[in-house]
Amino acid sequence: MWTALSKARAAGVASRDLSKCESIFADAQAKQSFQARIFTISNVHSLEISGVQPVGDLRQRVADKLQWRSQRTLLLFNGRRLESDSQTLHQCGVTQDSCNFTAAHINEVVEDSVASFQKQTSLSEAAMSTQLATYGLQGPQRLHQPKTEHTVDKPVQRWTFELIKVACCQGVMDFRVAANLYLEVEEGIVGEDQARTTVRHAVRGLERAEKLLDVVDKRYFVEAEQAAEQATSTLSSVSQTIIPTMQRQRASSDMLAREMRSWVSSPSPSTRQGRAGPCSNSR
Repeated sequence: MWTALSKARAAGVASRDLSKCESIFADAQAKQSFQARIFTISNVHSLEISGVQPVGDLRQRVADKLQWRSQRTLLLFNGRRLESDSQTLHQCGVTQDSCNFTAAHINEVVEDSVASFQKQTSLSEAAMSTQLATYGLQGPQRLHQPKTEHTVDKPVQRWTFELIKVACCQGVMDFRVAANLYLEVEEGIVGEDQARTTVRHAVRGLERAEKLLDVVDKRYFVEAEQAAEQATSTLSSVSQTIIPTMQRQRASSDMLAREMRSWVSSPSPSTRQGRAGPCSNSR
């Protein structure tokens, strides 16, 4: 195919026509599937890919195959990190002749701890909501807000944006790269976990920048920890005070309802005497 184009160019075919043909052929070639090799520390894996496939799709497939979290899956191609999930592999320079990737899983203690606190908060709030719903009461308001794929966890997003700002202000991340990452997070193109991982990788080994990131991390770590403790404490309070109170009120209401039903179903003394009068006179 490319030999034919070279001959056409040598024969003097108009460059505009050649460019159009080259574009068509390049698109067709990018859509062709081929086998890529994914290298990890301990193994080599194969995946079928194509040039039109987004980086994010490959990242997710690698994570699924290796049972990793996609946000923590680092992909390297030709020694360069693949950052933007929206780019196609063809745009990153991947071809049938050059399709070897390196994959690594990034462990982050702060990230894992915050995720654990968030899970604890969600479980406590869900349990609280279930208990209150039994008595017709509503749980935490945010649990009743409709959630979509674009629902934003604002504290976590502030955390992400603050880390990006630190990396940019320290000159570790070019302001254009930082602005692009900020927008991609805001628009949901790049996950927040992935963006924070990108920032951490950029500052790795730079002591001053790492310390500034630690300050931000600790603040949000404490915030997540306090939210989890507050949710657990509130759940305990609901279980130990509000629910028993509601149970007593319900038991009292049930008893009153039974008494009222018995009053309605049983005739009053005057009614019984009125019915008995004619019988006594007949004697």
